[in-house]
Order: sequence, then structure tokens, then C-alpha cells
Amino acid sequence: MSEARTPVLQLEGVSLSLRGRLVLEDIDWTLHGGEFIGLIGPNGAGKTILLKIILGLLDPDVGTVRVEGRSPREARGRIAYVPQYAVFDREFPVQVLDVVLMGRLGPGFRGLRSADHDRAFAALRSVDLTHLARRQIGRLSGGELQRVLIARALVQDAPLILLDEPDASLDTRIGGALYDLLGRVAERSTVIVVTHDVGVIDRHVTSVACLNRRLHYHGTAELTQEMIEATYGKGVDVLEHPHSHRLLADHPGHGP
Repeated sequence: MSEARTPVLQLEGVSLSLRGRLVLEDIDWTLHGGEFIGLIGPNGAGKTILLKIILGLLDPDVGTVRVEGRSPREARGRIAYVPQYAVFDREFPVQVLDVVLMGRLGPGFRGLRSADHDRAFAALRSVDLTHLARRQIGRLSGGELQRVLIARALVQDAPLILLDEPDASLDTRIGGALYDLLGRVAERSTVIVVTHDVGVIDRHVTSVACLNRRLHYHGTAELTQEMIEATYGKGVDVLEHPHSHRLLADHPGHGP
């Protein structure tokens, strides 16, 4: 009998309260690798908090989190992360290429090699930014900065990649190319993308997870009316189309 694979990500009974409010409740979630997940839910549903728990930046009140069988802190270097907003000193004299190369500074780092620079340029090429490799990071537009952070995550070669609304600062053309790229990355890594627009990624995701304090996940890209109502409340429409499902806006007077 073949040995069972260790899940890339496993959450068991995870709950967390912040400032007296229950943010996440009894979350069980297991991912085995090579998946592309769209994580959706209303504002304040706990999506970013869930990513921070997976990263080990927050500890749950109860429950366990394992990344490749280890705690998130032990697995640092095996998780790549692109935040929704990057806060830094825009006058700090660091170039775009240097920021991307930070993705190569994993555990046991012994210095950058020519191969690391090759990988960094390849990552910049994948987000169409090689022409800005020597520009100071603080001189970039919001969309350009977001693409640099995505390149930094990709060059890390992590088995788990978390992206918090990575297309928020990107135009439609660049956003579409990004999801094409992430679809290819998901062939070797598990990718979790927080988004408010399933319609943008419905041709690429292998599954959709709905979060509003509790997680609703069935391992498929199909969104049922029951999942939507459990996440967004009554009165939310689901539009069927050839690829999966797309949320329509809440009707007036409905929602959480």
C-alpha cells in the first residue's frame, strides 16, 4: 500500500476571536498540492486573518495549523505571500531586482549566485517588468509594485503561495495575464488567492472556498446556492456560465 501524502496545508478546528468578536470559527481545511483556490467572502469575513494564521503571523485561540506537516513558523521559507497592501519606506534605496531577489533568501541562505539572478529576471519577465529591474522600488506605480511583489513570491519556489487580492491595483489586461500565470504556477504549487470577483479567475481555479467566519469548501470550482447564502446571506444570485459560477451583487436589504 502506498504511503499517504502529507498535506500541503491542514487546518483542524481553527477558531480565533479578536477584540471580543469571533472572526474564525471551527475551520477544517486540507489541501494536498497542485491546487488553485479562489477564496471569497464579504468584507470583514476573516479572509486576510486566515492567511495570517497560515503564515504564522497570528495564532488561533484553538485548533492546529500544519504546512507540510510542520507549524507555520517551522515552515517559513516554504510559504510565499503577496499582501494586499505593501507598507514600506518609499525612499529606501533598493531596486526592483533586489526586492525580487529577496525571494531567494530562504533558510540556510549562503549568498546569491548567478542562478538566483537568472531566476529573478525570469520572474520579472513573467510579470512583464524586466525593463524596470534597476528602478528604485519607491518610484513604481501601485500596479507595478504589486507585480514586483508577485515576482518575489514566484521566485521563492514555495509549495504554498498566498495572494491577498493581487489584482486590486492591476488593469484588466495585466490582471488576466496574472491569472494565466498563476494557473501555470498551480501545476507545481498550491495557490490560494483572496478575491472579490470569481468571474475574473473562473477559467483557472480548480476550487473555490467561501469564508464568512466559517469556511465552506467542497474541493470543486462549483458554487452552490447553499454555499453562497451561507457566506453572503439571502438574496445573492448565482449566474451559471460554461466555466463555473459568478457572484452577482447583493440585492438591497440583504447580506450579512
